Amino acid sequence: MNAVVLMRMAKTFAIESESFIPSGRETTNRYAIASIVIAAATCEAMMNELEGMYQWLGGDDGDGSAMSEDENRLGALLTSIEGERGSTVLKFQALRHFTRLLPDSVLATTGEKMSTLMRLRNWIVHMKVQDMDRPGPKFFGSLPVKPLAKGALVNPLERIATPAVARWAVEVAIGLGTAIDICVKNAAMRTGISLMTHEVAMALHSHDQARKRRASKTKK
Repeated sequence: MNAVVLMRMAKTFAIESESFIPSGRETTNRYAIASIVIAAATCEAMMNELEGMYQWLGGDDGDGSAMSEDENRLGALLTSIEGERGSTVLKFQALRHFTRLLPDSVLATTGEKMSTLMRLRNWIVHMKVQDMDRPGPKFFGSLPVKPLAKGALVNPLERIATPAVARWAVEVAIGLGTAIDICVKNAAMRTGISLMTHEVAMALHSHDQARKRRASKTKK
């Protein structure tokens, strides 16, 4: 599964971003940028692989008997969205429509964060020279970005190229994986995503605990 590799990479770069030291030649935290972009790609891969599993079990390679009526309908809708080059967020909205296993508030929050992550990734990829002297788009306000001092000239890329935003991006991908794990009843479809999400979440938790222990020793 591509999503497994991508999420592991996003997690690794998020951790590496904490050790980045700016220099005269390089002031933008490249590890944070890589983590953000790859976390967004992870979300795309998860939804694409879910759609592929629905195709495999209910499409040309299967008779649909392994799935419920709602699952067959969801699989057909995801395939249609993919065929129309629909967005990852639209695919998640389709998943929300066919599940009642999570509160609407939780699903809405997951969808909103994923939408923001996709907007951030697109902004990074499509950023233009004239954007360099602007504080950044309005949606930056929902991110843990570097605050702007009054009158300061800050490269907007450096505002989001931080360990905090990188960690946020990875946690958005983890949130999507968790939602899929809960929403999708078919074990064959969700096992890989479930294991990957748990692995990355535990790795980040272990990293945080190790960092706290090091900080505690330093104080002593």
